[in-house]
Amino acid sequence: MKKKIVTFGEIMMRLTTPGNLRLQQSRELSVNYGGSEANVAISVANFGGQVDYVTRLPENPLGEACIAELRSHNIGTDHILTGGKRLGTYYMEKAAAMRNSRVIYDREGSSFSELEPGMINWKEIFSDAGLFHWSGIDAALTPGLAEVCREAVETAREMGISVSYDINYRKNLWKYGKTAQEVLRPLIASSDIMFGSEGEYAMLFGLKAPGFKATSAADRYDTAAYETFCREIAREVPQCRYIYTPCAT
Repeated sequence: MKKKIVTFGEIMMRLTTPGNLRLQQSRELSVNYGGSEANVAISVANFGGQVDYVTRLPENPLGEACIAELRSHNIGTDHILTGGKRLGTYYMEKAAAMRNSRVIYDREGSSFSELEPGMINWKEIFSDAGLFHWSGIDAALTPGLAEVCREAVETAREMGISVSYDINYRKNLWKYGKTAQEVLRPLIASSDIMFGSEGEYAMLFGLKAPGFKATSAADRYDTAAYETFCREIAREVPQCRYIYTPCAT
């Protein structure tokens, strides 16, 4: 029997302006539901994998819409908790010409952000799982969520389940008095698989990233520098079996 993958994170409502308009210019917004870890779950399901998504949603039509979206992709939702008063939201202006895209978050006090240790029965959730996937965003929102991540990772290790971690560093989310390095370094020590940009690895482990920026078609990667960089990362997380990073900035 193929074991399932469990992903954990916040699913949010995305409100996007049409036609590359700014928020001030638009009177309409398109609605979508998603999030980093939910997107991973959808990808796994699209490749034919069995996957469950764990989160907490408000018990209202918005929460129901999120569950319906997940189920439409054949994602298991049996372990989703309900409670709290609101769904995390963000507003997006797409990039246009020389203007960068812009995202405005409205997630404070969301149902997910109010999760605390002891609320999720990880042993039950992991009973038929082979891999647990989470990301740094989960631990960035509140001290309580950082502890929930610790519970999940420790339970996974105790049960012999592989752990997949996406650094997913968002500087503006770390607002509760601790740095990403302080919180994440102990949590990721037992990761089997790790994802991140070279800048994220450099930030987390205090390393110097090789960096690459093509100025002509003749430019080539310094493969030796990237090999050295990856070996330095591997020394920081000796248990990690796979380290993934795009070789460009």
